[in-house]
Amino acid sequence: MTLARRLKQTFNAIRSSAGACKILLHDQRYFASVRDGEFRDREKNYLPWFTYPAIEAIKNWDLSEKRVFEYGAGFSTLFWASRVREVVSVEHNRAWYEKLVGIAPPNVRLILAPIDEIENPPTRRSGSLSLTPERSTGASRLS
Repeated sequence: MTLARRLKQTFNAIRSSAGACKILLHDQRYFASVRDGEFRDREKNYLPWFTYPAIEAIKNWDLSEKRVFEYGAGFSTLFWASRVREVVSVEHNRAWYEKLVGIAPPNVRLILAPIDEIENPPTRRSGSLSLTPERSTGASRLS
């Protein structure tokens, strides 16, 4: 393969990667989310820290009659609130709890409970989703 052909292939790969980066970082508002400290989409709706394909899949589900229970409140709480009947979220950090109380819609019930004080966590009911943040990574597990 000639040097010119290799350079052309490399340039095409870089251009393709740059296009994908533009979609993720600019069009999907990732840079703005990092800058603002709030993970939001182009319409400024709150998003959970899930992958973009997972978020798009969830947006297509009819969850209007579901209830969500979360250990760890956040922007995912606000995301779920716009899609489900009720969100119950237990938060251990007082400052974060107070921030969310001020912006949470009426279908969100926030419970302040430092981790050391949770003795008998609520059990999961039929027809509900349960979200548990992974403490080491900040990711969430859906069950």
